[in-house]
Amino acid sequence: MNKWQPIETAPKDQRVLIWSGTEVYAAHWVKNPFTDDEAWLLGTAPDDMQTLVAAPILWHPCPCPPNSEDGANKMQNEFHKICAQTSSGDDDV
Repeated sequence: MNKWQPIETAPKDQRVLIWSGTEVYAAHWVKNPFTDDEAWLLGTAPDDMQTLVAAPILWHPCPCPPNSEDGANKMQNEFHKICAQTSSGDDDV
């Protein structure tokens, strides 16, 4: 899959790239066990404060992790291509 997909189709069991409408983030789905609130978690700070994105609009699989310096460069290039799709005006986004 090389295209951004509607957020409703995103897998909730793995980290994915999400598009908020203005920014691309790597996030995973979380559910508050006390309130049943759900959101995309970007990360947790040392003071246990969490950074959430409540209403992203699109998702894309994360690039494969690198296994070498060359792999890291390829992953970075792939990430930049993926991010560029969100601002290209491409009808496939």
